[in-house]
Amino acid sequence: MQMYRGLNVATAKATEEEREGVPHHLLDFVDPRKEISIHEFNKLAMDKISFLLNASGKLPIVVGGTHYYIQSLIWNSLLDVNVNYSEEDHDNLEALSTEELYKKLLEVDPDQPHHPNQRKRILSDLRLYQETGVAPSVLRKQQNAKRDNEEQLDNVVIWLSCNEKTLNDRLDHRVDKMVEAGLLEENLNFIKQFLNESNPDRGVWQAIGLKEFMPLCWDAEHHFNGRLELSQHDEDVKNALDRVKKDTQQYAKRQITWIRNRLLSRVKHLIQVDTSQLDRWEDVVQRPVENVVEHLLDGTLPDVKVNHAFWEQQSASLEAEEG
Repeated sequence: MQMYRGLNVATAKATEEEREGVPHHLLDFVDPRKEISIHEFNKLAMDKISFLLNASGKLPIVVGGTHYYIQSLIWNSLLDVNVNYSEEDHDNLEALSTEELYKKLLEVDPDQPHHPNQRKRILSDLRLYQETGVAPSVLRKQQNAKRDNEEQLDNVVIWLSCNEKTLNDRLDHRVDKMVEAGLLEENLNFIKQFLNESNPDRGVWQAIGLKEFMPLCWDAEHHFNGRLELSQHDEDVKNALDRVKKDTQQYAKRQITWIRNRLLSRVKHLIQVDTSQLDRWEDVVQRPVENVVEHLLDGTLPDVKVNHAFWEQQSASLEAEEG
C-alpha cells in the first residue's frame, strides 16, 4: 500500500526524518486511482534491485509486510500468492454460478485449460488472477520454465519478531499515534479527492486505516457526507478506530503464519530476532543481524538453515576469536 501516493499516515510510510538520508525506492509513486499488480511490482522491483547491485554496487534491503510480494522476488514464482485472498472476495466469487465463473475466467484468460464444470479449479484461477493481475496460464508457463525453489539472488530473510502481547500493544499504540498525526483528516481529504474516480473495492482503498472509515463517508444513497470531520470522540469514529486495531492485529497474525508456513521451510537463510526487549536491542537484534549481513557481503554464508540460535553461537565464536 505504501507504493500508492497519499495516505502517508494510514499506510505508515517512513518520514523523511526516519529515513535518515537513506534512499527509499518504489515508495509513493502509484496514482491512487489506479491499481498495481504483483506482476508489475515484481518487474519494477527486480529492475531496481539489479541496478543497485550492478550499477551502484549497493546491497538492497527489501522491506515489507505483504509477504507474497517479497516471495515473488525470492523465487520468481507467483503461483501460490492467493493465500491472502480476503473472505469478502471469496464470498463474492462463491455467490456466482459455475457458468458465470467460467465466463469471467475466459474474459481474463482465454487460454485456460479447464472444463466448464471444473468449478474448484476455475475459482482458484480467478483468485490467482485477482491477486496477480496476470493470466494463470501465463504464470504456469513461467513456472514451468524455472524451478520453483531456485532463488533468484543470494539473500537473507531477517524476521523481526516479538511476543504476541508486545506486538499487539505496539500495534494499538501505533494506531493511537496515527490519530494524533492526522489520520482522520488525511482520510477525509483523500476520499474527497479520489473516491469519485476510483473503484473502492480495489487497490489502495483496501488499506487498513482507510477502509474502516469508508462507511462513515456516505449516506444510504451513497452521497458523500464528510462525517469524518466530526470529533474523534464520536461513537462511530471510535468504533472505526477499534476496527483498525483489530484488523491490524489480524493482519499481523497472517504475516506470521505466512512466514512459518511459506518461508521457514523453503528459504535458505533466515534469522529470527526477538525485539520484545528494547533494552537488549544491541545484543539480541543489532549484532546478530550485522553478523549475517557481513557474511552475506563476504560471500561466506554457511550452507545451513540460519536461525537465531545459530547466530548467537556465531557471535560467541567471533567474540572468542577477537578476545
